[in-house]
Amino acid sequence: MFEEEMKRFEKRYKEEREIKCPHCDTIQENDDYQYPITYHGEPSISEFDCQECEKTFFVKENVSRTYDVGTTEGEL
Repeated sequence: MFEEEMKRFEKRYKEEREIKCPHCDTIQENDDYQYPITYHGEPSISEFDCQECEKTFFVKENVSRTYDVGTTEGEL
């Protein structure tokens, strides 16, 4: 059971980090790390043209952060 859950988690994790065209399901190449990255105050929605079918679609970037906490810098 644990192995099945891990496989589902890994699949979901990978898919959430890919941009797939909603028209033709082609995963957009990210060889040069050109997926959209927004900074504070910028819109989080970007317009894309599919590398395969050339149709336009939109991508919304979702950001989450994690933190490590320690009583000294050495713990981090």
